[in-house]
Amino acid sequence: MTKKATYEELEGCVKESAAQLTKANEQLRLEIIKRKQAEAALIKSEQKYRHIFETTGTAMAVIEEDTKISLINSEFEKLSGYSANEVEGRKSFTEFVTKNDLAKMKKYHFQRRINPDEALKMYEFGFIDRHGNLKYINLTVDMIPETKQSIASLSDITEFKNVENELQDTLKDLRRALRGTIQAIVLTIETRDPYTAGHQRRVADLARAIAKEMGFSRSKIAGIRIAGALHDIGKIAIPAEILTKPGQLSKAEFELIKKHPQTSYNILKPIKFPWPVAQIVLQHHERMDGSGYPQGLSGEEIILEARILGVADVVEAMASHRPYRPAIGIDKALEEISINRGKLYDIKVVDACLKVFKENGFKFKI
Repeated sequence: MTKKATYEELEGCVKESAAQLTKANEQLRLEIIKRKQAEAALIKSEQKYRHIFETTGTAMAVIEEDTKISLINSEFEKLSGYSANEVEGRKSFTEFVTKNDLAKMKKYHFQRRINPDEALKMYEFGFIDRHGNLKYINLTVDMIPETKQSIASLSDITEFKNVENELQDTLKDLRRALRGTIQAIVLTIETRDPYTAGHQRRVADLARAIAKEMGFSRSKIAGIRIAGALHDIGKIAIPAEILTKPGQLSKAEFELIKKHPQTSYNILKPIKFPWPVAQIVLQHHERMDGSGYPQGLSGEEIILEARILGVADVVEAMASHRPYRPAIGIDKALEEISINRGKLYDIKVVDACLKVFKENGFKFKI
């Protein structure tokens, strides 16, 4: 091999190495560009995320698996009374939760990392700020994808809760006032008609038991009970000597008695009950075959609550003493509604009433 050939080979190797080095440098340059672009995109994404995190309008916090808080926004600072430097990496989310809600919060926090579908993503809890003030919080929380972190949004609903609590207290006061007013009315009626003392209360108790057996809601049961307690309020317009007459009533006297449902309706109609109390009272002497009073309604024309009250009224009246006759007894009263089941009285109401006495052990309170 000549020196010239050796030189040419060496020169070729150098050129090839230079080309490979140039190619490697170009790949490195492209990789650096890509990395810088990725870093720029990440920075931009982080800036965007941070902007959203800061301007969302609610307190936000990123919570680690061990419940440590790794990031908060300015709204969380306002809510808690702590600065970010005092919270991030230093405090656990559990430190802000009331004792009553702590077990619940921990349960959902760890459940969220095991089976996210079973953990609530929204619930209320009590929040304690830096100064020991209790705040009511609506929490929305979920996992950050592909991490063990969760992100929480905290909405302060303290003012709403305080108003709600005030309304609940007001509602309780109104209910107490309503019960007191009803009791006063009942006592007024019973003062004029001592022979039926307790009648309205006992009818109300039985009507409530029947309605409960028939699956009525608590609200509807409350309405039926109030109607039962007031169903004879119209008797206040009937002369006491007729109400307490020991003998058989004349036709004219009975016609006067038959007006009490209408009078009761006229008295109760202006009162804005959340239930059709006046209509129930008006119809409680109507019968399924149209033989009742004051309107001669039949079947579905009579609202179900009135059909319930009618059966309760008949049973109590027959089971109790009256000035014109001794008590007939509960057995005879149940026999009466059984015989006229489907004729005078609603079938389902009669069945429920029989079950209340025979299976549930209902008894009238003296």
